[in-house]
Amino acid sequence: MENLSPPPKQVTFNADGAARIEGLGYVLAELVVNGYPVASRSLRSDAAIHDFSFKHTFKKSGWAAIRVFPNAHTNPIYVVVDDKPIRGTVDRARWCLAGVEQCWKSKQKTYAADEQADAKAAYDNARKVYSQLINEAK
Repeated sequence: MENLSPPPKQVTFNADGAARIEGLGYVLAELVVNGYPVASRSLRSDAAIHDFSFKHTFKKSGWAAIRVFPNAHTNPIYVVVDDKPIRGTVDRARWCLAGVEQCWKSKQKTYAADEQADAKAAYDNARKVYSQLINEAK
């Protein structure tokens, strides 16, 4: 059988960074991918700007950021592999769907009678989106 999975995509993240934390000679700069640290580098804590880089191979679309925990964090950089969208795990989608259900149960009675149809439609749309994400992840 032919392997139809997309080839991994190696990305190099280049950064210029400076750190100055009193009493520390070095800090740890980390590459965070989809919320988890996957690589780290020591960065001299001398307030001078230092160039450094990380490489990471993405097997599927996702995001990355560089941080010095807990003091600094870049904005996310989105990486698309094989034109596929970035997706979380099925557990996260289930958690979000459960949150929609819980919110509807607690908020439904707070909507005025003339708001009920619009509110129900909005919640139904959220249910549809999260259900679709769950089905795509299976």
